[in-house]
Amino acid sequence: MDFLKKRVFFFGLLGFVIAINLYILSFKTGLWWDEGVYIGISKYIWSFGNAGYFEVIRPPVLPIIIGAFWFLGANPIIAGKAIILLFFIGLLFLTYEIGRNLWDRFTGFYSALLLASTPFIYSYSTKILSGIPAAFFALLGIYIYLSNKKPKALFFCGVALGLSFLMRFPGGIAFGVLALFVFLHNIKNIKLMLKNGVALFSGFSLIVAPYIIYNFYAYGNALLPFFAASRIIDATAWFHKSGVFFYTIELFYHNPFFIFLVFGIAYMLYQKSIQKMHILIGFMFLAYFSYFSFFLEAKELRFSLIFLPYVALIASLGMNRLLKAMSVLIYQTDAIKKLKTSNAKNVFTVLFIAISFMTVSFGFVTLTSSHLRWLEDPQTQDPYNEFLLFVENHSTNASILTSNPTIAAYTDSRVSYLRGWVAADEIYTREKDISSTLIIDTCALDCAPDDFICHESKDKFIAKTKKENTELFSTTANITGRLCTYSVYEINDFEG
Repeated sequence: MDFLKKRVFFFGLLGFVIAINLYILSFKTGLWWDEGVYIGISKYIWSFGNAGYFEVIRPPVLPIIIGAFWFLGANPIIAGKAIILLFFIGLLFLTYEIGRNLWDRFTGFYSALLLASTPFIYSYSTKILSGIPAAFFALLGIYIYLSNKKPKALFFCGVALGLSFLMRFPGGIAFGVLALFVFLHNIKNIKLMLKNGVALFSGFSLIVAPYIIYNFYAYGNALLPFFAASRIIDATAWFHKSGVFFYTIELFYHNPFFIFLVFGIAYMLYQKSIQKMHILIGFMFLAYFSYFSFFLEAKELRFSLIFLPYVALIASLGMNRLLKAMSVLIYQTDAIKKLKTSNAKNVFTVLFIAISFMTVSFGFVTLTSSHLRWLEDPQTQDPYNEFLLFVENHSTNASILTSNPTIAAYTDSRVSYLRGWVAADEIYTREKDISSTLIIDTCALDCAPDDFICHESKDKFIAKTKKENTELFSTTANITGRLCTYSVYEINDFEG
């Protein structure tokens, strides 16, 4: 009971956050590309390749978790969204607890509040994507280390960081930062440094080593998924935004209260005796922010999810310390020490509630603005839903060829992906004898605007497959100014 009483503000915020997520989830929206892929991989893993779809570039932990529910008979879409919501709740809780333990309960609450009132986060807390789970496990590893620095705790810290890495590969940055921090923190005690380092590495290896070994035996290259993922990002760089100031500009735009990050960094740098644990939070933010800003050319707001808790923590520290400094100036006394027994507490509390209300209000207004359009998923239109319903009801024991692997979420058949319009004809020719169905979404595969070979290949392939096969279903929809056609064909050359 005392636990809940001390965190009453946080649990009030948590109830509000859960309500927002449930409201968003009440809308019937189509799955994003990556969501369908993760569900497809989950089916592939748990069916030993007899169902679903597989991509080597995707880390395996999220599909394994979702697939376990599918294997037990649950709807993988519902289960996946519930899992992500639980990870989001856990992420808010860890952010609050770290801020509370390192500084005070106000900083902890501000941290959770800033994270929860950042509008774009709800575009991902309601989607089956790996960003929030990866952020959760990375923060869990840091939380374990901050709570207990004994070797046994460091082992579990390594386990958490390994899970973050296998949720989303950049999660491994947290392991690198913490390993360096453990080394520097114990540099004067070599025995303890080795003991803690081995514990941390053992926990990390327990999770990651089986994956590396599997890659070696399955592909002949233990690092193939990392290189393949890098190539995919480079190949689709034209599709993403870029610029070293992308995250600086976008984060402040979506939540102006992140301006307090500047004050938090200044406080951490200029206080007389900065604590080592405060440095760890700063290093985590710096490492992730530098990687995504300077080293990864493709930029997306969802990439920032893994370092957003550290932004919130440092910004909240700056907010809290600035408020305290203002309080001292206003009362010309050491009001902070008398906060619990003086009228200064009332003033501080009013200011605290006002800032909370302003932050949440701004977040909700921005969230529902036309700029983000997060509820205006173009794939919720009736033609697309009719297409998905047909796919779901179209039963086949043979493989399905498709330009859109998202359909793997709606069928338990094995799905093969055409992998781009240029390669589509070759894959189609190779696999049409063993595939009973061809599903074409003309808007699923994008061509770069100046890639004339891709555009020409697309037109030729669509015309060829329409001529060679029997059309079972076809519909069109205007999606953000593009005319998209969704077609299902029975492959006439199928020899099943």
